[in-house]
Amino acid sequence: LLAFPKLLAPLVCAMAGPTAAESGSALNNQQLQKLMQFKRWSIFLPRRVSSQVEYNATYIFSRQNGNPAFFEQTRDRLNAILEDCDILQMSGKTCTADEGLAKALDVVLQSLVTALGFLSNRQLHKAQTLGALCTEVADRLVEHCPDLIFWRLLCRANLGNAYLQLRRFPQARAVLEEALELLEAAPVGNSSIRVIAGAIHSYLARVCLDEDPESTSALRRADSAIEEFEGHLWELSDTKEDKEAMSTVVASAYHFRGRCDYAQDRHETALSWYSRAIKCVVDHQDLGTDGPQIIAVIKEDSERAECLKTDEPAKAPKLEAC
Repeated sequence: LLAFPKLLAPLVCAMAGPTAAESGSALNNQQLQKLMQFKRWSIFLPRRVSSQVEYNATYIFSRQNGNPAFFEQTRDRLNAILEDCDILQMSGKTCTADEGLAKALDVVLQSLVTALGFLSNRQLHKAQTLGALCTEVADRLVEHCPDLIFWRLLCRANLGNAYLQLRRFPQARAVLEEALELLEAAPVGNSSIRVIAGAIHSYLARVCLDEDPESTSALRRADSAIEEFEGHLWELSDTKEDKEAMSTVVASAYHFRGRCDYAQDRHETALSWYSRAIKCVVDHQDLGTDGPQIIAVIKEDSERAECLKTDEPAKAPKLEAC
């Protein structure tokens, strides 16, 4: 097991006896719980404005400039995990025990953040490459762990968003719909998984709106995203800072829902969604700067909707499946 010293070597600790195995498993569970904390992955949730994403883009730009091999090193770390998984598979083992799994997933999470930074900086090939690798690595690591399906969903949501930014709508749709298929086997009652489901629906709604603003597909997807966010997002943390971040996610979902109505000339309905979005931000505003910026954007859209609002009945939307 010479390929395992940094990440997956602890998989063999079960050979040392029950006490060592139980200790390693407990440590691994603690590490996994830390990785699942809302603040560790909230950067990937769709928001109209996100200072967290902007700061990350600046950081990744600086890292790349300071170390021209930064992308290659990140890619190589992911490939090394895949090679270790191959060795495990040949030995008849799976990547499911002890702290090695948590460390490998931490690498995946860091790489996803790096990919998002490249995406923000319009280094699209690097973002897509890392996103696809993260998805492959997550699949290999947790394919035998249904309780950890969160990671497979998170990677696909991130990759789908990358394809969306690239305007590669067929690829985005394929990745995101694959994620929805995985959701069918997800454990019931996991709020983090349901929130990622909301992000997946949100990105699919954007695909639908860009492909055909006249259909109701985007409306249905946006409604599904709102349902998931409203029902599960607020349960993930009680801190005021996190609640503020959550409000920007929910408000952005409301705002996008209003944009869908606006695209179909239902300006009165759009205005009601814009009002809900502003209220959501105001109710949870703390010290962050994202909320006021989101409100400014929504107010601009509200002014346009007010100008176009008429008493004429809205045209009937086309009923199509997305």
